[in-house]
Order: sequence, then C-alpha cells, then structure tokens
Amino acid sequence: MSRLATDPEAIERATPPTLRIDGTAPRFGDLDLPRAARGVGAGRRESLPASRRRSRSASLAREERGTGRTTFAELLFAFLRTPDARPQVAARLEDHVELAERKRRDVDDLF
Repeated sequence: MSRLATDPEAIERATPPTLRIDGTAPRFGDLDLPRAARGVGAGRRESLPASRRRSRSASLAREERGTGRTTFAELLFAFLRTPDARPQVAARLEDHVELAERKRRDVDDLF
C-alpha cells in the first residue's frame, strides 16, 4: 500500500499477483457451477434489478442440474470466460431469466 501511495501508477505496470488457495493457483477450468455462480456477481456495479436477475440465473442453473438442460450454466460460464462479451452474455442471461419467470407465472396463473 505504501508503494501504491507513493506511485499510484505502479499498479498499472505491475503483474497482478497470483491468487493461491492452499498453495495452489486455481484455474478457470477448476470452477464448478456453485463457484462460477458466485463469481458472476462479484465486483459488479450495476442496477439492482440486473443484479437480481443475475442472481436468479445462478439459481436457475442449479435447478437445471441433472435435467439435461444447460442453458443457464453455459451462459454463466460464458459470462466469466469472455470479459469482452459480458454485456451481450449478461443480456442473454437476463432474457432467459425473464422468459423462465414468465413461464412460471403463466403456470401459476393456471392453478
């Protein structure tokens, strides 16, 4: 912190430190669905509705597990894997969440 205080641009020139968990540097391929779902919302500054939809997408991905469907899980991993495409992937995730919620409301209205 003292180096950063004296030279604020030092962080731009330095190589980011390697994160280690129990001495091992995790890789993207090591992520499972629960960890990926947590990573989707980490550090994001966005509107509350968008944040809720992203959280809901993680919940829907967990519900898909074991059903043969993988739409939400694939989109969650794509969101983490492709930083340049995050706005587009986030929009697709939100569209799928809205569609799933609309389907549930339609079914609920029948009963």
